[in-house]
Amino acid sequence: FWLKVFGVRQRPWSRQERSRRTAAGAMAWGTVGDPRVFMGGPIRRARIASQEKVGLFKSRDDLLPNYKFPAEASFPPKGAFTVHVFEGDTQVTALPLEKEGLVFGSATDVPDQVLDKHKTVKHQHVAIFYSKGKIYLDPIDGRTVVTSLRTHTLMHESATDKRNVPTGAPQGKLKVVFSGTDSRKALNRDKCVFQLGESARMYWVEGPHPAAKGEEEQPKRRREERTERDRDRDRERDRERREKSRSRSRDRRRR
Repeated sequence: FWLKVFGVRQRPWSRQERSRRTAAGAMAWGTVGDPRVFMGGPIRRARIASQEKVGLFKSRDDLLPNYKFPAEASFPPKGAFTVHVFEGDTQVTALPLEKEGLVFGSATDVPDQVLDKHKTVKHQHVAIFYSKGKIYLDPIDGRTVVTSLRTHTLMHESATDKRNVPTGAPQGKLKVVFSGTDSRKALNRDKCVFQLGESARMYWVEGPHPAAKGEEEQPKRRREERTERDRDRDRERDRERREKSRSRSRDRRRR
């Protein structure tokens, strides 16, 4: 009205000015400017916030895709490795490793997965696979504890091939903890028992694992000591032979 009275003509807004004013005047949903929140009261505000949270933030299990074995995974030799499932001192079952690997978790809709329904076990928790003569443990999600076979007397004594059990004194830590962000690790003759979360089930991977670091050093030291003793014995024999030959030559000269 006043513009018409005084004869002032309003300058039209540019495209950038219109977009800026539109963005500034728009009310963000879920903020104080949102009429649903401002006029709805505390109960309605809480319900709207919970609904928006469910829509925006999904669970970790929904975000993680199903696990796929790496390209270097291959089929192990037939009958070489077996996964024994224990609950306390009782063996529940034994799973021969006939494929490139196994996945462990609480999901019931994933085929060929070893099921553990404990509340601390994730949708897909951990996987094991065979590659180039070794079994690798690949953490996916959650906490996985790998323990020494020496701490489980029943498993240690029930091994079908005693060459696959550790020998000598324990070396290093008896327990190693992995999380979903850790990289894969090869199992050895000592560290081949693992547990998912706080579940009571234990999984023992029996097979021709490589020797642990301490086990490799002890036989090597024994071989070196044995070689050194053999060399000393050979030197002593050579010295005795030389002395005998010298004594014989002296006797011949005297005659």
